[in-house]
Amino acid sequence: MLLRARVAELDEGTVVHLSTSDPVAPIDLPVWCRMTGHDYLGTVAGTDVPTYAVRVTASPAPTDPANPWRRPAAEPGRVP
Repeated sequence: MLLRARVAELDEGTVVHLSTSDPVAPIDLPVWCRMTGHDYLGTVAGTDVPTYAVRVTASPAPTDPANPWRRPAAEPGRVP
């Protein structure tokens, strides 16, 4: 997911506008933000394509690099 990589480069408090025609974005984005700790700010008015705003948090919860919709797998011998 491009958003995961982009927010990792940005300072805390930065607001990212994500434009997408993905019909499940209004469902997926709030869930991903809740999971990672970023702030979902909702839709951005006055745009030609659906656009959503996310504010970057200082210490987001990690996600699996191969699957940003999941938590990282537990290390062997470590209790998650």
